[in-house]
Amino acid sequence: MYVSRLKCSLCDAEYAPDKVRYVCPKHGDSGLLDVLYDYEKIKSQVTTADISKSKDFSIWRYWELLPIDNRSALPPLRVGWTPLYSAKRLGKEFTLRNLWLKDDGLNPTGSFKDRAPAFHACPTESVGVFYLIACQFRKIHLTRPSQGLPFV
Repeated sequence: MYVSRLKCSLCDAEYAPDKVRYVCPKHGDSGLLDVLYDYEKIKSQVTTADISKSKDFSIWRYWELLPIDNRSALPPLRVGWTPLYSAKRLGKEFTLRNLWLKDDGLNPTGSFKDRAPAFHACPTESVGVFYLIACQFRKIHLTRPSQGLPFV
């Protein structure tokens, strides 16, 4: 994992990646944490060619660059890597020469909103989170992160 630390967007407090999850303990939900990477280490160990060779056609293609320490923790459903379609005729209507449309209908719930929940469903027990609750389309979903289940 190439994450060097997490930094609060409000108070600039820094934390080790395995000590807190998602928010600053001092600010609760308001203190989102920015992920800070060791770019020199990435540059010396990862190339775009390495990533391009991956046969994983999902958001997990980039897992080693994400703040996830265990690949076996990834949820089972494929999320992301949805196709782009050239929309030349529509582009002409709006005088856009290069218009592309992304088909996120191929994600598990048919929405671009599947990406973040899939990421958050990765096991978080190392920082004391044992269940996740998500509200989507007026339904509440409960999942146990250690089961690797995405919100669907």
